Amino acid sequence: MKKELLVVIIAVLLLADICQLAWSLLAHRLPWDAVPTEESALKVGIELLESVYGEGVCERFSPIRIAYDKKRKAWIVCGTLSEDKVGGTPGIVFRKCDGKILRIDNSM
Repeated sequence: MKKELLVVIIAVLLLADICQLAWSLLAHRLPWDAVPTEESALKVGIELLESVYGEGVCERFSPIRIAYDKKRKAWIVCGTLSEDKVGGTPGIVFRKCDGKILRIDNSM
């Protein structure tokens, strides 16, 4: 009885690991992108920047710039610094396929 129970527990754990691995592989091969367009990336980027740096940060560093990094397949959204100011601007890099944040920085 104990032996069968142990076998069942091990089988369930292995199945759970296999399902988790399959899902992580599938998540990177979805037939659609979570953030497909520049417009949607800008909206997501602004929301993320304001959630990290506080409401109004995008207004202080406007206009907000956006670019697509083909190598990383990621969106780059960052603020602009006026000519009379010195320092960095808030920025964020996130993947197009699933929106995973790759970098948050205040020196972009």
